[in-house]
Amino acid sequence: MEQNIVKSIIDIYSIPEHTTQILLRKFPGIGDKKISEIANEIEESKHQPLRRLLNGLGIPHVGKKMAQDIVQAMVSQQPVCLEDILYILTDRDFLITVYGIGDKTLDALVDYFSDQQNREMLMHLRDIGMKFTVDAGGYDLFKEKKETFSITGSFPFPREEIVAILEKEGYIFHDNPTKSTQLMLIGEKAGSKKEKAQEF
Repeated sequence: MEQNIVKSIIDIYSIPEHTTQILLRKFPGIGDKKISEIANEIEESKHQPLRRLLNGLGIPHVGKKMAQDIVQAMVSQQPVCLEDILYILTDRDFLITVYGIGDKTLDALVDYFSDQQNREMLMHLRDIGMKFTVDAGGYDLFKEKKETFSITGSFPFPREEIVAILEKEGYIFHDNPTKSTQLMLIGEKAGSKKEKAQEF
């Protein structure tokens, strides 16, 4: 990008600033309305749960499911601030208790959150309003039984929206159905996932 507006994740959160808005207007097709939309989306992203942030940091071997499992396990540690979270994510004794975690994932997490530059970046994000909400990935901690679901077929609204709504209500999303998947949402033109679910 010629203007070098975005060089790091921190730069993304400077877009609402006046000087950066002026630079954005120099790009074709970006006017006041688009800048306002970008600013609103960035502000909303500050309130994403920790599991989404973990998934988006680009840490090797940490995808959506692993990020969710890590945060679910963190709930019992009752972190109340970013410093607590950073301590937990570099605690090998804790990380080894996370279901499904392997040595490579554990090492990648400890290396990432021990790195001073990464720690300073996260602290800067906190200082400009980022929330690090430990919500267990939509798990309802007061339910003894966690309902799991998967989705196949097309719906009149985005799949991501369906997943977000159900996770907020305490359901656990399975990208691909397994024997432990309890609910299957079937839309029009359902694909192979429907047949796979019927096998279980």
